[in-house]
Amino acid sequence: MARYAHHMADQPRDTCTIREALEAIKTGSQEVFNARDALSRGNKGTYDDIKGGLEDYTFSGVFLGERTRECFNPDSCTNTFLVDIDNLPINDVETIKDRIASHECVRFVFISPSGNGLKVGLHVPTYRNDAEFKVIFEHVEKLFKEQFNVPIDRACKDINRFCYTSFDENIYIKEDASMLDIDVTPKLANESQFDAQFETVPADTPPKDPINEKAKERYILKRGVAIFAKACFGHPCPSKRQKLNATANAFGAPDVLRTCHFATPS
Repeated sequence: MARYAHHMADQPRDTCTIREALEAIKTGSQEVFNARDALSRGNKGTYDDIKGGLEDYTFSGVFLGERTRECFNPDSCTNTFLVDIDNLPINDVETIKDRIASHECVRFVFISPSGNGLKVGLHVPTYRNDAEFKVIFEHVEKLFKEQFNVPIDRACKDINRFCYTSFDENIYIKEDASMLDIDVTPKLANESQFDAQFETVPADTPPKDPINEKAKERYILKRGVAIFAKACFGHPCPSKRQKLNATANAFGAPDVLRTCHFATPS
């Protein structure tokens, strides 16, 4: 994962392991103490200024170039989804923290810089891009609503979401957390809508609406292409590299080519 000097930095200061980041949060820093003190005195502006200068992390992984969703390096996936819970009653923070920590898929929980929020790391399946990360978010949001009755920040859905350092001497860490059982493959556009609309229609039903029937045909064709692509290339929307590699293997390229990666123009 990447560590940044502050939230405005495009380039990371360095990389670190999740464990190293959590140990730093367990120890804390003077800046975090100053921020909490300012907020407790009602100095929200001072708190925001100090918080903006805190170092931060991208628990999802690292980025090739700027910290944007498009620049995420899929090889750096940490299998961790970070949940942000804000504005909890200050007297309930520890109780809610303990409840969430009891879930088998929780890797860590710590109190946010403000002191009235929580950061939760969940063990999730491998994600390769922002679209797959957002699929995980939908499952996680539902999980927290149903099991803990706690709303989570929807900004967590972005793969380039960063997390400020904090202080929590009683940080919860579980090295062997179970993995959430989630299919991260994004649904095609309007897939749910068409599934619900056509799944109960008998094949021999006369078309009542020619326009709607055309839409159904386009949907079936799109689904067929996606299924074929996933079978051949391992993904319903394969990259150029995946297509080239699969083509080389299918058409009997020399062994030396089958064992290397094709370069594609950017």
